[in-house]
Amino acid sequence: MSRSNGQAVSTTKGIAGQLFKHRSRYAKEIIATLAVSWFICCQPVAAATVDMYVSHTNGVSKYFYDLNTDTVTLDGGFSLGLGGASGLQGPQGLAVGPDNLLYVVSQDSSPEKIVRFDRTTGAYVSTVANVPVPNDLVFGPDQSGDGVPDLYVTEFSNARAVRIPTQGPGAGGVNVFTTGGSLGGSTMALTFGPDGNLYISGRGANVIQRFDGTTGAFIDTFATQASASPVLFSPDGTRFYSGNALANSQPLSQFDGSTGGLLDGNFGGNVIDSAQQAAFGPDYNNNGSLDIYVGNGSLGSTNVRVIDGLTGEDLINIINDLGRPRDILFVGNIVPEPASGLLFAMGGLGTLVGIRRGRMRR
Repeated sequence: MSRSNGQAVSTTKGIAGQLFKHRSRYAKEIIATLAVSWFICCQPVAAATVDMYVSHTNGVSKYFYDLNTDTVTLDGGFSLGLGGASGLQGPQGLAVGPDNLLYVVSQDSSPEKIVRFDRTTGAYVSTVANVPVPNDLVFGPDQSGDGVPDLYVTEFSNARAVRIPTQGPGAGGVNVFTTGGSLGGSTMALTFGPDGNLYISGRGANVIQRFDGTTGAFIDTFATQASASPVLFSPDGTRFYSGNALANSQPLSQFDGSTGGLLDGNFGGNVIDSAQQAAFGPDYNNNGSLDIYVGNGSLGSTNVRVIDGLTGEDLINIINDLGRPRDILFVGNIVPEPASGLLFAMGGLGTLVGIRRGRMRR
């Protein structure tokens, strides 16, 4: 061993020896804090997952989306197919209610209806209401006064949205909500915007129209989109997206979230086949922006595609084994939390600094 190495080792040992020689409480606290912080920081971080539901020709599938690896795994413990006790046929829109149940549009059953299921197992719970040709659904303001958000559903053939209380004395009652407007007889998707108003796509009229979120009265035509279906606001509300529900090899359209003015008519490129629904989901390529997950809903399509929510880059088909995907729903925090071990280690160093400052004050 060289002299310089020997001196280095001696110096290190000398510092530790002096610290313990003088029995400094401060030194012991430093070493203990660093040791615990180092141990926890270096432990493997548990995978963070969110639930991902997709409705399609054959039922509803549930996946676990791993936020650390950006991969999806089919949940084998979840089973929600067609028929059976629920009578589910032609599943479309999806939502999780205040009762933590999964609400599903059954568009092709007789009668057409909204049904709800256990979102862990897929077991049928009950029928919420019969609705003529329902297409999409979302929970929104409590208009019934029972303190629970009401369910809002588009009626495809009637060019309107209805409101349904899901709990309390009026549970299951179907109330016409929107009035006015001209959605063209093929009413598709709906969402409440950052302004509290209800936005509905009219495929037949090539429009997205805005209705008062409290009264349901028609306000204006917010944007135009050929065969409009998806209605989607960015998380910050500054951008709005829709797409073509009938044509293949189409892009999404990006609009100003406040004015409805067209920003990009070729968002994502010509990669979407009959966009039925879309959802903001995890940041697949880790560039700091949540991405858009779109179901390719044309006959013969089987995939869910991911479009970069910031740049419009076509990223990947993240699911490839479904028949005509319709709606996509994420449940859980789609932004991964920082590693707990690292936070603990940082906290330990903060404690160390606090100890040092405390000593200095004395």
